[in-house]
Amino acid sequence: WDRDIELMILSHPHADYLNGLISVMERYNVLYFATERLGNNTAGFKDLMKKVESRKSRPKDDRPLAENIRNLYAGDKINLKDDVSIKILTPTKSFLEASSPNGMIYDTGEFSSLISLLSYGSFDVLLTGDSQTKELKDAISGEKTQIEVFHVPHHGSKTGLNSDLLYQITPQLALISVGRKNKYGHPSKEVLSILKEHKTRFLRTDEKGEIEIVSDGKKWWVR
Repeated sequence: WDRDIELMILSHPHADYLNGLISVMERYNVLYFATERLGNNTAGFKDLMKKVESRKSRPKDDRPLAENIRNLYAGDKINLKDDVSIKILTPTKSFLEASSPNGMIYDTGEFSSLISLLSYGSFDVLLTGDSQTKELKDAISGEKTQIEVFHVPHHGSKTGLNSDLLYQITPQLALISVGRKNKYGHPSKEVLSILKEHKTRFLRTDEKGEIEIVSDGKKWWVR
């Protein structure tokens, strides 16, 4: 197996997104780490950044991973090998500076999640983190909206998706990343109803476990 991860992106520093990255970092060689310009005072975030600062970017490479950190803002584009690209749609630098002038995120800071578009040939994936409907609407304004795979925001919370947005995105597959029997009741009945009304195929990690999607830039399939 390939033990290198070319790029690790943290959409926002909430525990349910960042804690799992620590164990990933312990098992794989992470070459680049990217996130928005926000942190928090939790032990989990401090542990993650300590891990980033202590790890080498490559095997037998003396440079620490911390030298390969990128802070991402709307308009940034990351070009990876084989013509894979990731375009950052939100948030803007000015928005982050205005909403979080001290550079910290709190439990109510879900609005500032990174939203990005991953593209490989004609295959596109919209990644949404914990974004809310307003932020998602702003993000996809003027963007390509025929998306093959759509990551449903905020584990299927009713605050992350409405019928108009789903109509605009028209995904072939929606993915809901959610824990089994979680205390929040995610995914919400409202979001499931919207997906069913639009006849959008969807998969849930609480039912399917790990979901792997493969593409050659033209065709794609779930494996």
